[in-house]
Amino acid sequence: MPSDCQQRVFDECESPIVQVPAHARCMMSRRGWIDAGIMVTGSPSELIRCPENDDDYLVITWIPSQTPGKGEFHLKCPTCGADNYVLVDKTL
Repeated sequence: MPSDCQQRVFDECESPIVQVPAHARCMMSRRGWIDAGIMVTGSPSELIRCPENDDDYLVITWIPSQTPGKGEFHLKCPTCGADNYVLVDKTL
């Protein structure tokens, strides 16, 4: 049975021979998290949609490090629970 991502490709293409690699959804999600990380480091107050399911806005929490200028952003979707961290080093 094809994944949701594969099914959308099958539905949108004229030829049923087109196949999407099984890891395509993971790659799209990964790129989404990278984009979210870039956005949050540029403007932490910006509203960012969940890269996993696009079902809600991420809750962004700043967690400071003991070293000045360093810390991490915790990005979490309140609906699906997907989360990720973005390490920040402002000393570089």
